[in-house]
Amino acid sequence: MSALAIKLTALAVKTVAKPLAKQVETFALTHPTTRQWLMRMAQGYHRLQINVTRSVEGKEGKAFVGTITDEKAMDTASKLVSETVVFSIAGVLVMWEYRKSVEKENAKKEEKIRRARQLEEEATREKLDTLRHLKSLADRIEHIESVVEDMKKETHDGPKSRTAWPWLAR
Repeated sequence: MSALAIKLTALAVKTVAKPLAKQVETFALTHPTTRQWLMRMAQGYHRLQINVTRSVEGKEGKAFVGTITDEKAMDTASKLVSETVVFSIAGVLVMWEYRKSVEKENAKKEEKIRRARQLEEEATREKLDTLRHLKSLADRIEHIESVVEDMKKETHDGPKSRTAWPWLAR
């Protein structure tokens, strides 16, 4: 899949994420069991928010944190659900893109390794060809040396009159 198609798909998923989050939020707020769970989660979030705020302001010690109204709890819960869905979708997209980039890097590394092996095999073949050629040349040189040696023996063992200037031979 091309990089442009991947980016466009990711953009489309991000665009669909908000309406999808709204649908999940509507379902969660209308379902009675989920509604109760979300209200408890919103109350816990409220306590966490107050404690963090107090800690940042430098206030120490425990303080009484009252509960928030059901309406405010549902408002907070609906925001948490929407943001969780959008964040989850964005996280999945980031992980998917990261995995794709890792796969691409691994493919490049494998191609580099394959090319290095191919070059090594070519070098080995060339080396073997060179060694065969050198062996052939060594055999030829040996043959030539034996022929030259035979010619030397023939000229030394033959009659003395056999020279390049026969009128000098007596």
